Amino acid sequence: MMLWRCREVVSLLLFVVSIVRCQVTIPKAVNESVTFTLLPYDGATEITWKIGPDKLAEIDETNKPYFYRLGDKAAATFSPGSLTINRLEKKDSGTYTAEVQVGRQTHTQTFQLAVYDAVLEPNVTCTEGEEPNTIDLRCFSPGDGTYQWRNGTRSGSGPVLVLSEQQNHTITKANAYGVVTCVVTNPASSKNRSLPLSSCVKETSSRTHIVIVIVLLVIGIVIGIIAGLWILYKKNKLGMCRPEEEGTKPKGQEGESLRSQDGASTIPEVIVTNTRKLEPDE
Repeated sequence: MMLWRCREVVSLLLFVVSIVRCQVTIPKAVNESVTFTLLPYDGATEITWKIGPDKLAEIDETNKPYFYRLGDKAAATFSPGSLTINRLEKKDSGTYTAEVQVGRQTHTQTFQLAVYDAVLEPNVTCTEGEEPNTIDLRCFSPGDGTYQWRNGTRSGSGPVLVLSEQQNHTITKANAYGVVTCVVTNPASSKNRSLPLSSCVKETSSRTHIVIVIVLLVIGIVIGIIAGLWILYKKNKLGMCRPEEEGTKPKGQEGESLRSQDGASTIPEVIVTNTRKLEPDE
């Protein structure tokens, strides 16, 4: 009698545990592996694994599983009852059910699997803030995930203070000291990257210097262009006011060139002859 009651208690506990396990979702990242392990059942003769209504595998006391799906990426054992899926893909997400045959009774256990893309290491940058004397901290990682900014590093000792639960965070330059860390998390994985705030102050200062240099360079180019145009204008104006070239003699020299060296006129003599138009004979 006592033994029968103990078995009832054990069966009840197993049932409660199986219900609790049904309510838990197992998160995994792509390319990871997952193993569903069953509670032990005395006298089990066969185990059938399903995803939704579709059969995945069957295994009996001979320990030779037969797979309807998954192929070489899965493995199953009879005692203890388990199913392992390797190289997970997002399409492997779903509800997995194990039907354990014990005599004429069928016991079921259910597992919920959710497969996510693995979080990639985030890219962390800092820029001059829109408000005076501020620095904008920016964090980005492809895919879905939640963001968190913390002071210090994940591996550092001492308490970690959460600065923000947002993807981007703004701080004042007066507080730009130490190290901050951006943590990106999804239910299956987490990645983080730290950033020394001293580099942000130097970076924003160097960017300001670069902007000043560019502005001065542009002003210098504009002044050079204006000066060049002014010099070109002055040269053209002076060219219009130059005396005539040597081949053109001033008025008055032409008459004197007609005189000989002894003062005599060198004007050629003109002989006029009387010509008469000959009339044809009548």
